[in-house]
Amino acid sequence: MESPIRYIKVIGGPGGREGLLLGLLSGQVLKIFLDNAFPVPLVRTGSGVRCLDLSASRRQLAVVDEGGLCSVYNTVTHQLMYSEPGANSAAWNSSCEDMLCFSGNNSLSIKAADFPLHQQKLMVGVQNINF
Repeated sequence: MESPIRYIKVIGGPGGREGLLLGLLSGQVLKIFLDNAFPVPLVRTGSGVRCLDLSASRRQLAVVDEGGLCSVYNTVTHQLMYSEPGANSAAWNSSCEDMLCFSGNNSLSIKAADFPLHQQKLMVGVQNINF
Protein backbone atom coordinates (compact mmCIF):
# COMPACT_ATOMS: atom_id res chain seq x y z
CA MET A 1 0.00 0.00 0.00
CA GLU A 2 1.21 3.50 -0.80
CA SER A 3 0.00 4.85 2.57
CA PRO A 4 -1.54 3.60 5.83
CA ILE A 5 -5.03 2.09 5.77
CA ARG A 6 -7.53 4.43 7.43
CA TYR A 7 -10.86 2.63 6.95
CA ILE A 8 -11.85 -0.96 6.12
CA LYS A 9 -15.28 -2.08 4.90
CA VAL A 10 -16.13 -5.78 4.42
CA ILE A 11 -18.10 -6.21 1.17
CA GLY A 12 -18.47 -10.00 1.28
CA GLY A 13 -18.50 -12.37 -1.65
CA PRO A 14 -18.35 -16.10 -2.32
CA GLY A 15 -16.37 -18.26 0.09
CA GLY A 16 -12.63 -17.81 -0.43
CA ARG A 17 -13.19 -14.74 -2.64
CA GLU A 18 -14.48 -12.30 -0.01
CA GLY A 19 -13.70 -8.66 -0.64
CA LEU A 20 -12.72 -5.56 1.30
CA LEU A 21 -12.81 -1.86 0.52
CA LEU A 22 -9.83 0.04 1.87
CA GLY A 23 -9.73 3.78 2.42
CA LEU A 24 -6.15 5.05 2.64
CA LEU A 25 -4.69 8.08 4.38
CA SER A 26 -3.58 9.30 0.94
CA GLY A 27 -7.23 9.51 -0.20
CA GLN A 28 -7.14 6.44 -2.43
CA VAL A 29 -9.91 3.82 -2.24
CA LEU A 30 -8.95 0.24 -3.16
CA LYS A 31 -10.90 -2.99 -3.54
CA ILE A 32 -9.10 -6.20 -2.62
CA PHE A 33 -10.13 -9.85 -2.73
CA LEU A 34 -8.75 -12.64 -0.56
CA ASP A 35 -7.79 -14.74 -3.59
CA ASN A 36 -5.99 -11.93 -5.46
CA ALA A 37 -2.75 -10.27 -4.39
CA PHE A 38 -3.35 -7.16 -6.49
CA PRO A 39 -5.60 -4.34 -5.21
CA VAL A 40 -8.04 -2.71 -7.64
CA PRO A 41 -7.96 1.12 -7.46
CA LEU A 42 -11.45 2.66 -7.45
CA VAL A 43 -11.19 6.41 -6.79
CA ARG A 44 -8.93 9.01 -5.20
CA THR A 45 -10.14 11.86 -3.02
CA GLY A 46 -8.39 15.12 -2.20
CA SER A 47 -7.55 14.09 1.38
CA GLY A 48 -7.51 11.05 3.65
CA VAL A 49 -10.53 8.74 3.81
CA ARG A 50 -12.53 9.02 7.02
CA CYS A 51 -15.43 6.69 6.11
CA LEU A 52 -16.82 4.84 3.09
CA ASP A 53 -19.78 2.66 2.15
CA LEU A 54 -20.94 0.75 -0.91
CA SER A 55 -24.59 0.70 -2.03
CA ALA A 56 -26.52 -2.59 -2.07
CA SER A 57 -26.14 -2.99 -5.85
CA ARG A 58 -22.44 -2.02 -5.58
CA ARG A 59 -22.97 0.70 -8.20
CA GLN A 60 -22.44 3.69 -5.90
CA LEU A 61 -19.61 4.42 -3.49
CA ALA A 62 -19.86 7.08 -0.78
CA VAL A 63 -16.53 8.39 0.54
CA VAL A 64 -16.16 10.85 3.42
CA ASP A 65 -12.76 12.55 3.43
CA GLU A 66 -10.82 14.38 6.16
CA GLY A 67 -12.27 17.69 5.02
CA GLY A 68 -15.78 16.42 5.83
CA LEU A 69 -16.82 16.17 2.18
CA CYS A 70 -19.09 13.22 1.34
CA SER A 71 -18.51 12.34 -2.32
CA VAL A 72 -20.58 9.77 -4.21
CA TYR A 73 -18.99 7.96 -7.15
CA ASN A 74 -20.38 5.67 -9.82
CA THR A 75 -18.35 2.45 -9.45
CA VAL A 76 -18.79 1.50 -13.12
CA THR A 77 -17.57 4.78 -14.66
CA HIS A 78 -15.57 5.98 -11.60
CA GLN A 79 -17.14 9.43 -12.12
CA LEU A 80 -18.14 11.75 -9.28
CA MET A 81 -21.95 11.92 -9.10
CA TYR A 82 -22.33 14.54 -6.34
CA SER A 83 -20.74 15.87 -3.14
CA GLU A 84 -22.18 17.16 0.13
CA PRO A 85 -20.15 19.06 2.77
CA GLY A 86 -20.25 18.63 6.54
CA ALA A 87 -20.07 14.83 6.89
CA ASN A 88 -18.35 12.61 9.44
CA SER A 89 -19.81 9.24 8.43
CA ALA A 90 -22.08 7.85 5.71
CA ALA A 91 -24.21 4.76 5.06
CA TRP A 92 -26.39 3.57 2.19
CA ASN A 93 -29.92 2.30 2.81
CA SER A 94 -29.99 -1.47 2.23
CA SER A 95 -33.52 -1.42 0.72
CA CYS A 96 -33.59 1.82 -1.26
CA GLU A 97 -30.65 1.95 -3.69
CA ASP A 98 -30.45 5.74 -4.05
CA MET A 99 -30.88 6.71 -0.39
CA LEU A 100 -27.75 7.87 1.44
CA CYS A 101 -27.62 8.95 5.06
CA PHE A 102 -24.72 10.87 6.55
CA SER A 103 -24.02 12.65 9.81
CA GLY A 104 -21.96 15.67 10.77
CA ASN A 105 -22.23 19.16 12.27
CA ASN A 106 -24.81 17.91 14.82
CA SER A 107 -27.25 16.88 12.10
CA LEU A 108 -28.40 13.78 10.28
CA SER A 109 -28.76 14.27 6.52
CA ILE A 110 -30.63 12.12 4.01
CA LYS A 111 -30.07 12.34 0.27
CA ALA A 112 -32.54 10.38 -1.87
CA ALA A 113 -31.75 10.18 -5.60
CA ASP A 114 -32.03 13.63 -7.21
CA PHE A 115 -34.21 15.12 -4.48
CA PRO A 116 -32.92 17.98 -2.32
CA LEU A 117 -30.99 17.11 0.82
CA HIS A 118 -33.09 16.70 3.99
CA GLN A 119 -31.42 17.59 7.29
CA GLN A 120 -32.53 16.93 10.85
CA LYS A 121 -30.74 18.73 13.69
CA LEU A 122 -29.69 16.48 16.56
CA MET A 123 -29.07 17.27 20.21
CA VAL A 124 -26.43 14.52 20.48
CA GLY A 125 -23.79 13.16 18.12
CA VAL A 126 -24.41 10.15 15.90
CA GLN A 127 -22.35 7.12 16.92
CA ASN A 128 -23.30 4.63 14.22
CA ILE A 129 -25.62 4.61 11.23
CA ASN A 130 -27.12 1.32 10.11
CA PHE A 131 -30.32 1.38 8.13
